[in-house]
Amino acid sequence: MGYLLDELNSRNNDEISRKLYILAEEVCKEAANHLKLIINQLPEFDIHDETHSLKIIENIETLIGKKSIKNLSSYELFLLHMSGFLHDCAMALPIWELKLLTMTEGKDGYTKNSIQNPIPHDGKKPYKLSEALKVINDNKQSLYNDFEKTKDGYSQEFTNFVENNNVHSYLEFSDLLRYDYVRITHAQRVETY
Repeated sequence: MGYLLDELNSRNNDEISRKLYILAEEVCKEAANHLKLIINQLPEFDIHDETHSLKIIENIETLIGKKSIKNLSSYELFLLHMSGFLHDCAMALPIWELKLLTMTEGKDGYTKNSIQNPIPHDGKKPYKLSEALKVINDNKQSLYNDFEKTKDGYSQEFTNFVENNNVHSYLEFSDLLRYDYVRITHAQRVETY
């Protein structure tokens, strides 16, 4: 379990400590499941699953030491333990956000075959097809952050793929940009999740 959580659990006579312990167990379980998505969404990245989180917690505990851990407040114990699990959660997009990004990537004829109803908009203004898409557009900054700027910075590469009629390279490059975007922005996005 680890010293941080053990210490928090040992304070079970205190209602706040007991609730923090239960919350830590529940959130860590959900985070561990979510972290499994990282390797699927960022296949070229190193493993950031539950074992990575537990190693981070172990390192925190080693740096602080058993004696100092006993002097921490229940809130500090909770936050330190949770940081081990939550610090990389934004590296894996929620499934809906991944689908949204993938659905709106590409140009006509340059979309993934696995997407049933693609709405390609590379190089175009965002679509306003329905109220749902209006909500997405109204929240574009919180959904995409600077993803469009990232893609726009590579417009010449995309143009070259289209001019050479190279759908495979276009889609592969689009994937790599998304991977890089998620990797670069995960620290900022984890704060909003």
